[in-house]
Amino acid sequence: MGRGGRGGGFGGGGRSFGGGNSGGRSFGHVSSSSRGGFTSGGRAGRSGGGSSPGRSSGSPFIFFGGGRSYGGRYGSGNRGPSPYSAVIVVVIIIIILAVAIAAVLYSDGSSVPASTYQREPLVKGIALETEYLKDDVHWISNVSGVERSMRYFYDKTGVMPYLWITDSLDGDFFVSDDEAETALNALYDEEISDEGHIVILFLETSSSDYDIYYVAGTAASTVFDQEACDILIGYFDRYYYSDYDENEYFSKVFTEAADRIMTKTLPTGLILICVAAALVALICVFAFILAMVKRVNERKRLNAEILNTPIDEDDAFNIEDDADKAAKKYD
Repeated sequence: MGRGGRGGGFGGGGRSFGGGNSGGRSFGHVSSSSRGGFTSGGRAGRSGGGSSPGRSSGSPFIFFGGGRSYGGRYGSGNRGPSPYSAVIVVVIIIIILAVAIAAVLYSDGSSVPASTYQREPLVKGIALETEYLKDDVHWISNVSGVERSMRYFYDKTGVMPYLWITDSLDGDFFVSDDEAETALNALYDEEISDEGHIVILFLETSSSDYDIYYVAGTAASTVFDQEACDILIGYFDRYYYSDYDENEYFSKVFTEAADRIMTKTLPTGLILICVAAALVALICVFAFILAMVKRVNERKRLNAEILNTPIDEDDAFNIEDDADKAAKKYD
């Protein structure tokens, strides 16, 4: 079993939310069946304790060649910079920024909802620190690393996370929402003595077939409202088909989910306005540089013409006569 290539977006069927049966706890469920477009095949390289697959090292880079400036030849033989080179640089920068912004906006919006308001962490002391992991399938080889990220989640939100990783419930691969909720509440009551925890069940029954269930305690639900839970589940979905090994995968989910949940996401419109303003400022700077380059080039051209223009002999004699007349006037 293992994680394979993810497709589709956040949302859709297979999700059920509602109040829990135990002390007002909230329960939720998201299934991989609610995502479309999965690719076949499991995650390579997993054996027991979460071995790391090979990473793809290719990254897109753009290279600017040569550092060569082109320009007209002046009378003195010097080569000056072309004003068109500045325009080309501006266009390239704008294209790069536009592509990068589009990629960021697309990736953020594909599976992880925005955090629409600023949340306050749960008061310290409500959630008591307990165990972080229950790994029935022995995926996690770097327990301390994953627990470090979950502790960051705890410090950031005030809510203590508990992650249960398994491939079945009592040997059953087909689990209903009621069965999952009952199992989660039973685990909660057995392992936890407060209502400041969120217990997450990561159930992967086969490659690319997973379900994520959670139960949030009564106190934890004041921070983990529906939007916050959607953000947390969104990060599980976002990185499920990544090249991260199991240790990196769970660590990244908890770290990034905590940051997003506890920070109000800037509206897309405001981001675009700021980017547009930055691009306009950049264009103005390059336009000023372009004007200065043109002025310098024109001055060089005029100086070259003056230096290379031969002096007429009659004009030279006239200059000498004028000098003699001026000298005689003062004698």
